[in-house]
Parts: sequence; structure tokens; C-alpha cells
Amino acid sequence: MTSLIERLVNVNFNRPNADKPYDGGAYADNTQLTERKVESTHFDLLNGDRVYEYYIKSAGLQDLEGLRILHISDTQFRKNKLLKCEYAKLLQYEYFDLILHTGDIVQSSENDFTSEHENFLRGLNAKLGKFYILGNHDRRGKLDQLQQKMDKTGFQELTNKNINLNYNGKEFNIIGLDEPIYGQPNIESAFADVNEDDRNIVITHNLDVLTNNVPKCIDLVLSGHTHAGEFNLGRVANGINYLKLVGLFEDLNQQIKGFKQLTDRTLSFIHPATYSRVPRIGIPKQGYVIHNFV
Repeated sequence: MTSLIERLVNVNFNRPNADKPYDGGAYADNTQLTERKVESTHFDLLNGDRVYEYYIKSAGLQDLEGLRILHISDTQFRKNKLLKCEYAKLLQYEYFDLILHTGDIVQSSENDFTSEHENFLRGLNAKLGKFYILGNHDRRGKLDQLQQKMDKTGFQELTNKNINLNYNGKEFNIIGLDEPIYGQPNIESAFADVNEDDRNIVITHNLDVLTNNVPKCIDLVLSGHTHAGEFNLGRVANGINYLKLVGLFEDLNQQIKGFKQLTDRTLSFIHPATYSRVPRIGIPKQGYVIHNFV
């Protein structure tokens, strides 16, 4: 049986610089990738910022046609670093059914989460709810205080938990799985009462957690952590090699960005990160991602 990746690898996407090699997008029949540029107000002006829209066609999730998800990841809020106001203005007036944050909310501790960040996340609206999972950065400070601050934004934590939602009469599950570095991932707890015939979307921070034990019932996995590699200067300096060197990523699924088919059923997407430490050259820019089901 031909995989989804093999069948759709030559899809012609409507995107800037379409003549360049494709570096990660939506694997769906006759779909498009829409890229919106938002200018930055701080040091990475030349880097630019992005809001990416993907149109996903998944056999297991076809009954959720029309569902619109805002995917946020690796915001790594910092106390003395202003939020990009352009993003806030853009996203707070958009319509979403779901908002999912796949971890690394703050950079170093709960003190990095300011009232500005709280107001931004609270101002985002979603019909079915806002949910998040913890990342490795989120455990550097007092976790309970960060969780209390997130509670005020209307986001619900799904660490090793799941929730059943209803979209136009069709039920589906959002399953949160803890990250493997400093967390305690528990697949049994996360997938409690989840059936193979259900429509299932997993959120986790680090995709390494699913290596060699991907439950057969997953339709889509959304994660972050890698920053899409963030920088790549060959052997001189490479973001993924750095993560491997310090023991923060093993790349056990051989995926660092974009979409990949993990199994015949499971499609995986790794977010390029909302925050970037350095200007990005040759890899996806930092920003936000919108997933549309078609």
C-alpha cells in the first residue's frame, strides 16, 4: 500500500519561493500552504515572522472537515522581552475551534510569565477550548505557580490526560502526553478510555516520547521542541546536533520539522516554534501554525 507521503510528495503548494525545495507542509490531496508574513519589532527583523496555514486531509479525521486549530509551541516567554504585538492583534481576531499549546511556555521560570503574556493568551478564543502540555523549559522554575498562571488564561492542562470533544456531532479526543526529558510520560494514563476506533489527536512537546511505542489509535500528533533545527551551518554549527549533544533530543523518529507519516494511520507535525533565538536561514521561520481539516 502506497503511503500518504509517497502519494503526495509532489503536490504543488501555493507558497512563496515555490521554486525552492519543499521543506515541510500539509500532505493532503489538492491542498495549499498559505504563508502570511508578520514583521518583527525586535532584533530579528530580517528574519521575519510567520503565520502558517496548513490544510490537512486525514482518513481518520475526515468527519472533522472544517475544524480549525491554532497550534502554538515554544513561546519561551521572557520577563524582559516584549511580546510581538503584531501577532496578538492578528490572532485575537481570528476564529478557531481549538487552540493547542505544545509546551515550553516560558524560558526559565514562572517569573518569565508576565501580565502581558497572560493577557495575550487569555485574549485568544476557541469554540471548543484551549489546551496545553508542558515542555522541558516549563519545569525549570516553580511548576505549580506557572500552572496557576496558565489557569487564568483559560488554558486547560492535559499532561497525561485526555478530553473528549464534539465537533458538529462528531466526537474526537485530544490526548496530552508528557515530555520525556524532565517529565513523566504515562501512555496508560494519557490513553485511558481511548478506543482504537475513536478519532484521536495527540499533543506532546517532544516527539521522542512516542518512539517504538506509537499507539495504533493515533490519527495526528502535534509537537514542538526542535525549533525546526533553528540554525544549520553544516558541521560548524547545527541546532539538532546541539540538542543531541546535550541530551535534549535523540531524533528517534527521524523528524525535526513539518509533517511526516509515522505509521499507516498516524500523521505527525513538528511546530517550527513561536520563538527563535537566532535569525533563521534556510529553515522554516518561527511563528504560529493554523491547521484546517478538509
